[in-house]
Amino acid sequence: FFFGRCTRHCDCRFVVLNTTAMQFSRWTTLAYSILVSICASLTYIFGIYSTYLKTKLLFNQEQITLVATLGNAAQFTGLPAGYVYDRYGPRVTILVGGCLAFTGFFLMYVVTGDGWDVGVVTISVLYTIACFSMSWYDTSNVITNVKNFPSHRGLVIGMSKAFNGLGAAVFAQLYLGVFKPNSRAFLQLVPIIAIAVAMGGSVFLNPVENPTPASTGYFVYLYVLTTVLSGYLASTALAQEILGLPQETSLLITYGMVGILALFWVVPIHALAYNPTSMPDLDVEKENQGFLARKSSTTSRSLSEAIKGSELWLLFFAFFCGTGVGLMLINNVAQLSDALAGAEYQDPNTRSVLVTILAVGSTIGRLGLGALSEALKRSVNRTTFLTVVVGMHMGVQMLLAHATHGQLYTYCFLGAVCYGAYWALMPTICTDLFGVKYLGSIYNFLHFGTSLGTLIMSTLVAGKLYDREAARQAFGGSCYGRSCYYHSFLINTAVCFAGFVAAAALQVNSRERYSMLQ
Repeated sequence: FFFGRCTRHCDCRFVVLNTTAMQFSRWTTLAYSILVSICASLTYIFGIYSTYLKTKLLFNQEQITLVATLGNAAQFTGLPAGYVYDRYGPRVTILVGGCLAFTGFFLMYVVTGDGWDVGVVTISVLYTIACFSMSWYDTSNVITNVKNFPSHRGLVIGMSKAFNGLGAAVFAQLYLGVFKPNSRAFLQLVPIIAIAVAMGGSVFLNPVENPTPASTGYFVYLYVLTTVLSGYLASTALAQEILGLPQETSLLITYGMVGILALFWVVPIHALAYNPTSMPDLDVEKENQGFLARKSSTTSRSLSEAIKGSELWLLFFAFFCGTGVGLMLINNVAQLSDALAGAEYQDPNTRSVLVTILAVGSTIGRLGLGALSEALKRSVNRTTFLTVVVGMHMGVQMLLAHATHGQLYTYCFLGAVCYGAYWALMPTICTDLFGVKYLGSIYNFLHFGTSLGTLIMSTLVAGKLYDREAARQAFGGSCYGRSCYYHSFLINTAVCFAGFVAAAALQVNSRERYSMLQ
């Protein structure tokens, strides 16, 4: 079923064999990369079991925030993954990531059991190891798909990055349907899933040499299906929160989610059966030739060359501001919900629903900006989209500073849309400004901006301000009311303004470069 003859220009087969390795078609790689993207979102589900860790290990808010922040910093420390990818390819890269994820999450499960006396240092080290693996998953996924679909970079990056956000909603539904309220049992499953997906990736992920034009029809199907999955997860999460559905119903919802995920494999199966490249799409051929012509008109810059110019640093700073602020919200959403709800209303379902809303919002941001920036790439520079998104994010932070618990759902959704948009725009802006040849190192260098941003905004700002207010209230380490995060969100607003200025400067500086691509 998976094997068949294949000509040099055929990309319809699931897999072909050569003398060195098993090679799958790029549609098979893209379909499997959805699972890789879902696993690359494991840091975004910290809100599901953060309260369990805090209670079990007797951590205060600053300590639990430190654990999350160090994990985020490790997640975006991706230069080693970039170098390994450039030398050994995606299969080795994802296997290394799988080993790291299994080690970190499995040992976290072990040491949080009875009979262990561990402190914040031990948990931080283990969670850091687990999160360090995420850049290996992400690198093996994103760069492979960018190379396999050179004339549809915006679409394929939007698709890949969408599931980095939606993956948190997938795991949240898995928790609600199978494990709730047993966070420890859920934590036991996480390393098993991570290593299983990595082992599969060592088979299914491979770049395709001299890729042929791709029909946008498949992308339309994938985007529609992703939107359906997002709507399904969002609506069912709200239903489980509002109606208090029984565990059996939540389990049926989980089965439905798995069924929708299986539909993504229709694309490689259809390509295998109908071989669309045997009848070339002239419009697609024309687009691919145009891309190659534009690509030849620009030169790739290495990291050592790009670092000497202003464009990389402006992009770095804008990304630092936007993603640092976004991750502050993601890391603190459970405690923010508890604070705004008040001491008399504490519902663990609300935390899972907010994780789902953040995931769905992030997915919409990634899909929407990926598709929109691709559709308008001839007329609107992607740096323009970046400037608009940072400006919107600034407004959302101001709204969050004055939010009530009822408004939190809407504002978290809007903040997640902005956060997701950064991840759709950053890789494509990298390829636009610096080329594809050294994408691995430059792409992962920019991740340091996220690491630095989450360290400052989550730990040094939000965590300390929360604990200071909690000490003033004297509620035994917990904080209730809008004042817990009010000043943090005001600081976030100022940070986003600085990022807006940097993005606007990048838009001006990159006009000449974009004129060569249009």
